Amino acid sequence: MVYHDGELAVQRRVGTAEQAAQYAGFVRPLVNQQLSLFAEQRSDVIAASADSEGRLWASMLFGAPGFMRVTPDASALLVGADNMPTVSPGDPLHDNALADGAALGFLCIEMQTRRRNRINGVSRPARAPPGGLFVQVQEAFGNCPKYITRRTISSPSQGAGLLQGEAPPVKTQSLTPDQQRLIAEADMMFVATANPGGGADASHRGGSPGFVRFLDERTLMWPDYTGNGMFMTLGNIQLNPAAGLLFIDWAGHSLLQLTGHAQVLFEEDIARRQLAPLLGGAERAVIFTVDEELHRKNSVPFDYQLIDYSPYNYPVPASLAKNSTVAPGKDEQTVTVVNIQQITPLVKEFTFETENVLQYLPGQYAMFNLEVPRAGGAGAQHLMRSWTVTSTAAPNKRTFSIAVKRLPGGRASTWLHDTVRPGTLVHLVGTAGDFTPFSAAGVVAAPRLLLLSAGIGVTPMLAILRGLRAGQGDPPDVVAVHTSRTAADVPFRSEMPVSASTDGFLFVENLTERDGRLTADRLKQHVPDAATRQVYLCGPATYQTHMTALLEALGVPPGNIHTESFSY
Repeated sequence: MVYHDGELAVQRRVGTAEQAAQYAGFVRPLVNQQLSLFAEQRSDVIAASADSEGRLWASMLFGAPGFMRVTPDASALLVGADNMPTVSPGDPLHDNALADGAALGFLCIEMQTRRRNRINGVSRPARAPPGGLFVQVQEAFGNCPKYITRRTISSPSQGAGLLQGEAPPVKTQSLTPDQQRLIAEADMMFVATANPGGGADASHRGGSPGFVRFLDERTLMWPDYTGNGMFMTLGNIQLNPAAGLLFIDWAGHSLLQLTGHAQVLFEEDIARRQLAPLLGGAERAVIFTVDEELHRKNSVPFDYQLIDYSPYNYPVPASLAKNSTVAPGKDEQTVTVVNIQQITPLVKEFTFETENVLQYLPGQYAMFNLEVPRAGGAGAQHLMRSWTVTSTAAPNKRTFSIAVKRLPGGRASTWLHDTVRPGTLVHLVGTAGDFTPFSAAGVVAAPRLLLLSAGIGVTPMLAILRGLRAGQGDPPDVVAVHTSRTAADVPFRSEMPVSASTDGFLFVENLTERDGRLTADRLKQHVPDAATRQVYLCGPATYQTHMTALLEALGVPPGNIHTESFSY
């Protein structure tokens, strides 16, 4: 993948160009098996499209699982099934997709697990199923799980009844009080953008209720939080301000679609306009001016029930707290640095003392809201960051540890390495994460595990191994394979005796200066039964891309591959 000028400009300005270059390998012109299976399991999807005037619209489509499917050659996405209309005539997408070559962007999202993938391409209406879409794929890639509110979805209806009962859409030029309230209380929305070449993209934005603010009755603003560093949405807006927003009325089973134009604000813009008090420490923001609204009542055929908000959400500023229904988490507290240990030249382990006992599972992460001084002493900024908890939990234990790698240009890691000392107070938001083989009861059900890591990605594997050693009963059969440049670069290497079976665990070390890149043949030599194991994979983006393809080639089912990334 090659980024366009808008994306590159934002990446350079924010300092994520190197990180984004690693992620470019994830973006492919075909839909891999894992993304294909994920799409086919969905009952809803977000779509982005442009109308004949170039205005952008975000839509939401519904169906029974299987209403989206990828062609056998992985080059196209079909949306819709025989005798089951998928695109409502009242949805702008209905007309926008009629032109051959019309740009369409899709976001497949599973709210209950916070997984999401994007598939972008062009419409080929002559090959579409009745009432549906045929999309020639140009880009397919996964996204990070940050800021997604978890919700359950009801069992989907069957047959053609999905679109029955929808009221005629209502177009207006101004937002009603009820629509303004829906926006002000939203914890997520979806954004449609497009680059000047026409490529459309649908993305998710989320936060605590109240994260979208009104500057006036037709102008919205929302903070832009740290993500994967690719800046596809913001990069599109830099070159093409046309945008569309979608808000979902969960209780009213309705959709509110807005089209308008957007502008990206960077730190200096935020300071000049004195908007920082409304943004809760966010480093960027987007302003959106509404041109037209489309309210589609009774257009959501399923019931969605709130589970919980994302633990990554930034706090809503106190001045807007009346819009927020989020209470502080049970683990939110101030913690004190009590010990700092140099692990490798670039990695330090920080140990904190807590006010209250902290509960977490091996492999989960701790989230911090760090108050880091700005360059030149011009105040401080809040940075929400997370690191794996490397210590093991225990009853009445009031300390925990994290390992932090110094990153080039990383404001949070540089501050921790250079400034923090024992006695420093830090705000802990809580612990979370699905990257663990342990159940909530602390039990590992899988009989065989394969832990694959590279670089600082070893930390959740270390936590899992420590948890297994401290657990009760017989541990599972575990093989851990870690990749690093040299032995000196491996954090906590003394706890992982190389090529030896200890406590029933087999450790394999792949040093790239000595062994080269890990190959399928070498992995199969050490783990001949890889296809039967639950795999936990963590490391840089390029490593994850390589290893995911390698695992699929070895026959590991996509559902058995669990990933975690420290690049966002």
